[in-house]
Amino acid sequence: MPAYLADTPSAYRSLGLEKGVVKPSEDGLRTDPGGTTFEWWYFDTHLEDGTALVITFYTKPMLAPALPLTPMIRIDLERPDGTTIERRLTFSPDQFSASGDGCDVRIAANTFSGDLATYTIHVEDEGFTADVTLERTVPSWRPETGHMYFNDGRDTGEKLLGWVAPVPVGTVEATLTLDGVEETLRGIGYHDHNWGDAPLNQLIHNWRWGRAQVGPYSLVWCYITAEEQYGDDTIPLFLITKDGRIVADDAKSVTLSTGDRLTDDHTGKPVDKREVYEYSGPEGHYRLTLGLEQVLVRNNFIDDLEGPQREAAQAAGFDASYLRFTGSATVEQLVGEVITETHTASAIWELMYFGHAR
Repeated sequence: MPAYLADTPSAYRSLGLEKGVVKPSEDGLRTDPGGTTFEWWYFDTHLEDGTALVITFYTKPMLAPALPLTPMIRIDLERPDGTTIERRLTFSPDQFSASGDGCDVRIAANTFSGDLATYTIHVEDEGFTADVTLERTVPSWRPETGHMYFNDGRDTGEKLLGWVAPVPVGTVEATLTLDGVEETLRGIGYHDHNWGDAPLNQLIHNWRWGRAQVGPYSLVWCYITAEEQYGDDTIPLFLITKDGRIVADDAKSVTLSTGDRLTDDHTGKPVDKREVYEYSGPEGHYRLTLGLEQVLVRNNFIDDLEGPQREAAQAAGFDASYLRFTGSATVEQLVGEVITETHTASAIWELMYFGHAR
């Protein structure tokens, strides 16, 4: 297949990985940050008062791995009263360090470190500081080997996108200081780690990603559609945990259906008001249904560019967009066609479009 998730015994052996076991080194530096690669460590949390916080440490932009080491931090804070903070911080190469043995990433005075079980994150910028402790409550997880390969049949070789979720679900304590006012909040959090060796817009047409806590279930899902030169292949990733244990994660058992499609006015991208992920495997039959209620974020990447960069992107037909949604998530367990268990909660999920709408 032109695009696929490596899952064979030989793939595990060649990568030095063990099925179902994540080692601390898998959350360490996986690339040469000065080479033609990108890498990022991602964290998000939903806090008890309705605050949402996202923190990401980057070696460089995911769309520009040919750049030299360009350490970056992105901070997105959304408060229940509608207040938002968006910080895009860039640093010099000498302000970056990271360990290959485990997660210990430092960019100037900012840190992201942990041992799979417990993580601490510190970020600071003018007028804002966040100190976070994240405690894992379910096992660390990766989809099979976590290595997705893209091969267009040419002699350029396979391209890689790697993914591991050291903390699929965890408890969070976050101390936020904004303009001298400090408060400590608790909530539920998530951490994953990605790396690769080619611009994502050259590999992926779009992805759908989200996570949710629904009754006793925690879910993480991603549905990747490759670019046309990779056969429009799809790579589903899906994790279901219940009461702190993994109950299902076989990507081959997942199908996606959508409905009530509309076109987003700002980005021009198709958006589905309903997404249904059906999991039917040896572990059981589960259904996740997402019902879109509100678009939280609409962002055309080209709007973040200026001057010659923007002109070059326009000339190249660059059309990447990001959308974030909120709505209902319903999890059902079925036996045959009979629904034996159902739970509904609110959730946030995203749609990342690298390519033109089809």
